[in-house]
Amino acid sequence: MKRLMKTTFIALLTALMLVGGSSMGYAQKQAKKQQKSLVTQDMAYKIAQRIMYDRRSTFYRAMFNNANDIRTIQESDKILSELGNHLDYAENFIISFFDYYGTGDTGYIAFKSFYLTPDEYKIAESIFNNIQAKKKQKAVALEQSVYNEYVNKGFPSNIKNES
Repeated sequence: MKRLMKTTFIALLTALMLVGGSSMGYAQKQAKKQQKSLVTQDMAYKIAQRIMYDRRSTFYRAMFNNANDIRTIQESDKILSELGNHLDYAENFIISFFDYYGTGDTGYIAFKSFYLTPDEYKIAESIFNNIQAKKKQKAVALEQSVYNEYVNKGFPSNIKNES
């Protein structure tokens, strides 16, 4: 009887270690929640095709890599080949693109070289405008917090009066 309990205990302990150990043994990256993007699959495809297959588009590849913090051409090719699954990368490229060209005629003509339609251009422009509005809102919030700090705590004592 004593031997049976000992064997059962060891078997149970081994089973717990196998099940528990395998689930705790590996640290995994938290999966990022994919945000809902305004970029369409068609837009992503057109952007990827222009960057990957037009020999004159090394500037756009550099812009894409810089906007998405990509370090190697291999990584860039992998992401571009499945850009429809990485719409956030396309958004980052669009924002960088408009930062460089602006949203006027120059930006429109440059986007036409990607074979984007006028409706797709409007989508891209709205993405850029939304990001700009968020940046402005953050800047206003920062200014307000600095102002509130000065109102509540007074002028910092380490600033010298130059009068």
